[in-house]
Amino acid sequence: MGHEAIAITDHVDASNIDCVKRIKKAVLDIKDNWDIEVIPGAEITHAPAEVIGKLASHAKKLGAEIVVVHGETLVEPVIEGTNWSAVIAEKLIY
Repeated sequence: MGHEAIAITDHVDASNIDCVKRIKKAVLDIKDNWDIEVIPGAEITHAPAEVIGKLASHAKKLGAEIVVVHGETLVEPVIEGTNWSAVIAEKLIY
């Protein structure tokens, strides 16, 4: 399809953020066996706004090269303030 890279992420919060290590292993296996540029990452989901920065920083230390935050939408109940916390976290860890 002409894509230059893909990212593999999983929904994480404080209870399962260590899955980033398994994603990193999977990415290394893919890179060793196929000609695909794969970026390991994490999607912070349903975490309290005040811990998003800490979770994002921890995910980066575990090997996530991309961190996204499942933000507030009209159709899914996400903690108010999540979007703003993601913006602040991005400025602190990059």
